[in-house]
Amino acid sequence: MKGRLVVAAALGCLMMEMPGSSARAQVEAQDAPAVKSACGPMDVNFSVKETNTQATPSMQAGKALVYVFEDVTNVPLTPAMNFRVGLNGSWVGALKNMTYLSFAVDPGVQHLCTSLQGHAFFELEKGITLRQLHTETGKTYYLRLRHVMGKDVMPLVLLEPMDEDEGSLLLQTMRQAVWQKK
Repeated sequence: MKGRLVVAAALGCLMMEMPGSSARAQVEAQDAPAVKSACGPMDVNFSVKETNTQATPSMQAGKALVYVFEDVTNVPLTPAMNFRVGLNGSWVGALKNMTYLSFAVDPGVQHLCTSLQGHAFFELEKGITLRQLHTETGKTYYLRLRHVMGKDVMPLVLLEPMDEDEGSLLLQTMRQAVWQKK
C-alpha cells in the first residue's frame, strides 16, 4: 500500500508539471529555426473556401509542381480545421475540408510546412509538420496532409508523399482550395 502511495504521489507531481512543460514546448516549436525556415509567420491566418473549378496549372519552364491534399476527416461537433501550407519560410496558401492546392517551385531542396491554424484540440508542436522535398525541373510531386488520432495519443499531423496514380485520383475527386489572408 505504501508503494502505491509513493507512485501515486510521483504521478501527481508529473501531472502538475506537464502544463508548464507543454507551454514551454509550444513556444520553442514555433521559434525553432527549422520551423522558421519552412513556415510563414504564425500570426498570419487564412479564410478558406472550396471551389468546384479544378484548374490544372501548367508546368512552368524551369520549375517543378507540388500538390498538397488535405485528407483530414473533421472531428465531430467541431468546426473544420484550416491548415496553412508554407514553403521556404512563407505561406503559399491554406486548406480545409478535403481540398487541395498547388504551387510551382524552383528545383532543389524545398522546406515545406503545414500548420494547424488556431485549433485548441492540438498542441502547437503537434499541429506543425515539416518535410524536406528535393525537387527536379519538370517533375510533379504529390503530398497528403492527414492526422492520426488514437484513444491514448494526442492527434498528430502528417505530410506524406504519394505516387502519381494516387495524386491523379485525388485531383479528380477533391475540390481546389481558395484562400484569403484575414
